[in-house]
Amino acid sequence: GGCTLNQVRSYLYHQNLDYMLAELLDDEKVKNTLARDEFNAYLSIPEDKTRPCVRSTATSYLKALGSPDVSKTLETSSFDLADLVEGKPLTIYIIIPPEKMDSHRALLRLWIGTLLTAVTSRRRLPRRRTLFLIDEAAQLGSLSTLRQAITLHRGYGMQVHTFWQDLSQLRLLYEKDYQTMINNSAVLQVFGIANFQMAREWADVVGKDPHELLSMDPEETMVHMPGEGCRRCRRGNYLEDAAFKGMYEANERFFYFDEDKKARVKSRQR
Repeated sequence: GGCTLNQVRSYLYHQNLDYMLAELLDDEKVKNTLARDEFNAYLSIPEDKTRPCVRSTATSYLKALGSPDVSKTLETSSFDLADLVEGKPLTIYIIIPPEKMDSHRALLRLWIGTLLTAVTSRRRLPRRRTLFLIDEAAQLGSLSTLRQAITLHRGYGMQVHTFWQDLSQLRLLYEKDYQTMINNSAVLQVFGIANFQMAREWADVVGKDPHELLSMDPEETMVHMPGEGCRRCRRGNYLEDAAFKGMYEANERFFYFDEDKKARVKSRQR
């Protein structure tokens, strides 16, 4: 089976887990000290009530790994994790379909947490900083490795750019740390202000009048940088900006109304 999460899952779902673990320990096949201690600790607890509860809890965390498609992704990797640690030129995309965000949250947390933890194992800084772009960050739930990456891990050559729907998501998930996370952000970018309440919340953060935030056009954003204050800027538009030409594909789900043709035409929006 190999040392993969698929192997771990197969152990947990083994029809006679206790006997299998005892046999592995008796034959001295468990070489990792921590794993050996944990197996011994599990076998030492009462088998009639406590062990089934422990096992049930463990399997619940790995439930999302059971589908054939997910299992296949866990067999091998398309990149070497050591390349990320060393800061070699590398681009990694993790894309979860919207309808899977809830059911596969554990898998997404596992991937993101692993990558963030790998970067913190660096012993020297890479020539170029590693950028993490995490869209819909609230879908991860409260993730301690993400909080640490934003507040403590600048010294590892890591830069984290997270995207949130609003401040309430950040406050809900990181009730005790959200202010620290905001204060440790090199750049705060605000756009898409939908109402006065949202504008007022962000006004307290970036030091702007709520009415000014609310008056921004959809193509505008307010950018706040420590020591430089706020700037009202035009948002980048990959459909029109030359820098993005030829770097995106059409999305068949979006349409727009062409006034000249007086017809509903497919757009190139993502």
